[in-house]
Amino acid sequence: MNIEELQILLKEKNVPQDLYSLKGGLPSESYCIEKTEDKWHLYYSERGVKETINYYDNEDEVVDAFLSEIDKYI
Repeated sequence: MNIEELQILLKEKNVPQDLYSLKGGLPSESYCIEKTEDKWHLYYSERGVKETINYYDNEDEVVDAFLSEIDKYI
């Protein structure tokens, strides 16, 4: 699954949009995916601080990990 498909799934499942950011950044209390130069970064953003969950080599891996993190909301 890619980021675009993930976004559709999250909307279909009515996951609150303030719970996540698929474009990175530092939203308050949100799970975030951010593409770096050569990796995908999955982190939790809280009060302007990134708490790294992990880095991934490809989009499929980061999407799977993201879904695992927010599974309780789906």
